[in-house]
Amino acid sequence: MESSYSSLSYFVFLILFSLVSIQVTCELPTSIFPNFTGTNTQHIDNSGAFLISSNGTYRAAITNPASQMTSFYLSVIHVASNSIIWVANRDSPITHTNEVRLTVNGLSIFDSNRDLVWSTLPSTAGVVSRMQLMENGNLVLLDKYDNFVWQSFDHPANTIAVGQVLPVGMKLISPISDSNFSEGEYQLLVIENDAVLQWKGQNYWTLSSSLSRETMNYSGGNSYMRINKSGLYISNDSSNRMPPSVGFITLDYSGQLKFLSFSGMESQRFDVEPTGNCLLPFSCGHLGLCSDMVNTNSHACSCSVGLDYSNSTDPLSGCLLPNGSKPPFCTTISSVSYVKLDASIQYFANNFKPPSVSGISQHVCQDRCSRDCSCMGFFYTNSSSKCYLLKEPLGSLTRGRNQNALGYLKFVDNSLQPAEHEVGGKRKRVLLPTFAWFLLSSLAILFVAAFFGLRYGYRRKLEQTKIVSHTSHKTGSLSALATESLCVSAYIPGLPVRFSYNDIETATNNFNNQIGSGGFGVVYKGTSPLDNSEVAVKKISSIAIEGKKGFCAEITAIGLIHHVNLVKLRGFCTRGLDHFLVYEFMNRGSLDNLLFGTETILDWSERVEIALGTARGLAYLHGDCENKILHLDVKPANILVGNPFQVKLADFGLSKLLGPEQSKLFTTMRGTRGYLAPEWLTSNTGISDKSDVYSFGMVLLEIIRGSRNCLVIKGKNIGESTWTYFPKMALEKYKHGLFTELADPRLEGRVKYEQVEMLVKIALCCLHNDPWLRPSMVNVVRMIEGKMAVGVPQVNSLKFLNCYGRQSIDHNMTDSSAKDAMPPFSYLSSEQLSGPR
Repeated sequence: MESSYSSLSYFVFLILFSLVSIQVTCELPTSIFPNFTGTNTQHIDNSGAFLISSNGTYRAAITNPASQMTSFYLSVIHVASNSIIWVANRDSPITHTNEVRLTVNGLSIFDSNRDLVWSTLPSTAGVVSRMQLMENGNLVLLDKYDNFVWQSFDHPANTIAVGQVLPVGMKLISPISDSNFSEGEYQLLVIENDAVLQWKGQNYWTLSSSLSRETMNYSGGNSYMRINKSGLYISNDSSNRMPPSVGFITLDYSGQLKFLSFSGMESQRFDVEPTGNCLLPFSCGHLGLCSDMVNTNSHACSCSVGLDYSNSTDPLSGCLLPNGSKPPFCTTISSVSYVKLDASIQYFANNFKPPSVSGISQHVCQDRCSRDCSCMGFFYTNSSSKCYLLKEPLGSLTRGRNQNALGYLKFVDNSLQPAEHEVGGKRKRVLLPTFAWFLLSSLAILFVAAFFGLRYGYRRKLEQTKIVSHTSHKTGSLSALATESLCVSAYIPGLPVRFSYNDIETATNNFNNQIGSGGFGVVYKGTSPLDNSEVAVKKISSIAIEGKKGFCAEITAIGLIHHVNLVKLRGFCTRGLDHFLVYEFMNRGSLDNLLFGTETILDWSERVEIALGTARGLAYLHGDCENKILHLDVKPANILVGNPFQVKLADFGLSKLLGPEQSKLFTTMRGTRGYLAPEWLTSNTGISDKSDVYSFGMVLLEIIRGSRNCLVIKGKNIGESTWTYFPKMALEKYKHGLFTELADPRLEGRVKYEQVEMLVKIALCCLHNDPWLRPSMVNVVRMIEGKMAVGVPQVNSLKFLNCYGRQSIDHNMTDSSAKDAMPPFSYLSSEQLSGPR
């Protein structure tokens, strides 16, 4: 009896709890208004939810995915599936007590220190009337006229919903895991007429190649994943007049696209792309071999013959090259070996990229890989004579149907004898006992040859020692000839492709097409000896080599840096005291020519993209490289533009290659102006990444104005001239809120006011006299992207701009006539100082 009573009580409790829960959910508002403040704790009864769509399909919540208790996100959640379709602060999670605020200036998130984590500013400043969650999952901010001033659909995370368009150039980025929504390694990128899935820059699926892209059956009708000039979208086509199904596409942490559909609150269905686990790029880890299990949705991981498990207890951890081997590096070709893969084994990315080279033999393909320090292996297709070179990072291998593609992985074996090497893809060992008779019969000849060879070598070395001694005495550097041999013999993983001097001469047509010159040397346009693509060859003379591996180590460090907004180093050459760096060629030239030239006028949208691309490149150098790299020469001449629209920062890392005399230029510059931060001009210490931030601020002002920051305007009479300093003007206009007056007048008002205001404020924040007040380049990127509030320029730290060019330069000027000739702003542009590089 007591047991029955207890069960009845528990049943009644469940009913009452359900009714209360329903009541609470029903009480969730469909709109909220300024002065709203919320935390997860305040809305714990609704699992952090504080807003719901009109029909209850979606809710907005401050929630913790996978029920972990450390990371909370402002999210939009599909109620029926409890799926998160949008996250605001994905890279900056908060705690359950941190606040989300809605004001007339927009929606903001603050951390425990009350620091701003995420915001809809600046586009919403002072105009927000209310916030509403639409029935399609779009979280919107509206003004008093009910116009959208901001919407979450414009800032996707890893999901798009029906009614949402992912424009060309935008992307979805996977989370790290179900519980960590920080940006992961996979992305869905929309390009013109197609959409591609990428892992670390390598494609592994395309919409155009998917056989099932137009047959995704959602309940309530057929749904199609379509793309047009506007971008990628989901289209539901219901012919039976049933309510359209609610669907969305999610890129999950595994790299798969998942298609989820609902009709009301009942049915749901998942489809995935790519359709097999082994079509994913990292399903079995680094070089792991993935095999699909028959009649199941699972897969098995193993290691190909010749490879070893990275972790014998975890097949998913990937595979290693043979025991005792080293990774490939620049060395003599004879010591390079290859592991031959089974004929059925393929690499996922080869199906979605053009071959590295076509129309060559397998032997030539292998030779190219052996000579390329960054090549990790190759695949060769006999039927089409196509050569695919493998570069880091490498994902998983898979079994395919193409029996013509032969794969080889490159390594250097510690146990390899000098006489053992690859020939034609097969390992040949020269057995000394077999040829002992030959060696004995040739001993006398070899002895005589060795005697004369050593004598000649000694005399030649003595002559070179005299030359090196003279050069070292003159330049303070070590022998560049030693550098050349060092780059051949040193063990330096990742060293870029080494070209011969004859290759460089041929590539540049005997140095016939000079396209630039400056403090680092002369630049020539040429053609790559590898693939006939256009390259820029920079000749640098008299480099000091600091330490045993100085030049090679620095070139390796630069060569290992890969970012979409940094010019790629494709190779190098050393010859005596001359060094050549081979870079990718940017066909539109430098921002210096595009911005200040008379032939073209960059439109406003291009300028914003150039600013963003440059900021991203600097942010990568400062924070994402293994060792922080300071550029030290950020200026329009070092920002290159190419077609299709690309923005790349050049000459990063070269300051480390300067000789003592050139380095002195960087540490003793006083009285110069232009792009140099004040700390350059006041001391020989204290140079940091914030010095690059200052230079970026100066460049940003020139991008906005379309002219150099310091201009001399000649008068009618001889000797008459007027100097203007644009940063000073920008500060004055900022004080009065006259931002549009700062835009390039040649654009005739074809600008976006809010973007001009944003960029001017960012530029001034970068110019703060106190380095610690300047934002990091990571935060500059986030401000331009609209992911965080734009900083407020501190006028007191900008007053120096009013007299920056008028400071006394007596300690640097010894000629009074030279002082008299200086304009009121003692300004030297970066081009005057060091020339374009």
